[in-house]
Amino acid sequence: MFSSSRSGLSALFQEAKQAQNHLHHELPYRDYDPIEQVFDNTHSRGFGFKISLLGGANDDLIQSLSHLMGDLPAGDKWDYQVQLFGHNRVAHYLEGNQALLSQRGGICQKMANDDAIYAHYAAQHGFLHRQKNNRFDLRDYDAFFFVSTTEKDPQELLDARMTLETGLAQLGFDLLPVTPEGLLTSVGDTLNFDKSQDRPNEKSYNPLEPLNLQALSPDTEALTHRGHIATRHTNDQGEEVRTRLVHLGLSRLPGDYRLYALPEAFSSIRNVSRNITCPHRVTLSFRNEPTGKQNADNDNKIKDLTKTVNSQMAILAPMAEDELKERKALQKGLLSKEFTIASMVLTVSLMTDKTHQKKDTQAAKESFSHAGLDIIPLKMNQPQALLSTLPFMMSEG
Repeated sequence: MFSSSRSGLSALFQEAKQAQNHLHHELPYRDYDPIEQVFDNTHSRGFGFKISLLGGANDDLIQSLSHLMGDLPAGDKWDYQVQLFGHNRVAHYLEGNQALLSQRGGICQKMANDDAIYAHYAAQHGFLHRQKNNRFDLRDYDAFFFVSTTEKDPQELLDARMTLETGLAQLGFDLLPVTPEGLLTSVGDTLNFDKSQDRPNEKSYNPLEPLNLQALSPDTEALTHRGHIATRHTNDQGEEVRTRLVHLGLSRLPGDYRLYALPEAFSSIRNVSRNITCPHRVTLSFRNEPTGKQNADNDNKIKDLTKTVNSQMAILAPMAEDELKERKALQKGLLSKEFTIASMVLTVSLMTDKTHQKKDTQAAKESFSHAGLDIIPLKMNQPQALLSTLPFMMSEG
């Protein structure tokens, strides 16, 4: 027993001496193929698009998007991720407006300069008003779509890229391929978030160095707590930045949810007090399940439920009849290829600080709940939630 204890302590010591305590070692990004525009990661390959934001969505668009997602490869070798990043980095827009409004000179130029000063302040701190419990600021959004796979055949990834690119373009989305600079910027905006940054700032890329070593500030520190992750790093101006990342997930699945209801979760038009009060990122990771396996599992479930409903055991299972109806509707939809089944994970990430953490978290919960999505902080699972929101991480296991 004594020798066993010594060997266990020795193994623990050797494990502690490895470089696994550095955050950049957890990132799978390694290289980029500029010809195929594909990222080579530790165990997977993938690509991404920065997609434009639509002014609205109707049922026809939702159904078309649903069919497009269903046409993508299925199985446990393919993972997809949609990101929506909300921030206050709008200084470049304000300066453009200021330049246009100042062209006539005189009083017009003075008013444009004064408005720009106030707008720059409001973008970061909110507009001044008498409602102390509400916050009104200037916000911009960026959307991304990432695809990753562990499939060995490189042509299948290129075929999936062509399917997605053609389908989204026909639906009216403007697509911009994610470059190494874009990937490093996206990862840095998550792990090295700087609230004082007032405009987009793309990171530089050195093709001779692995991507994971370029994604973070060299002095990045991440401390895991029960309900948040406290990060610290030095920004480009040499200033120390401290941020708290709070991740929230669904407490229950909604019965039905439409794409055009999502803006109400960020900022309600009907009730101005319901809005997210800090920069945030919404991440939806999903995987299409094989239709054949789902059909077989659903048919077996229908047989079991039919026996239960038609027997005296139905008294002990009052919800069995309702579930049987849902299963039969699901069977009809799967056979007609009206829809497919997907496994999904929704994560809401808040970039806040120690002073405003509780207020920002409660505001996000209330705002999403009012829009039909009940979310709760992911206690004890903050590190896993953080890593799952990064591009290509779902395929890395």
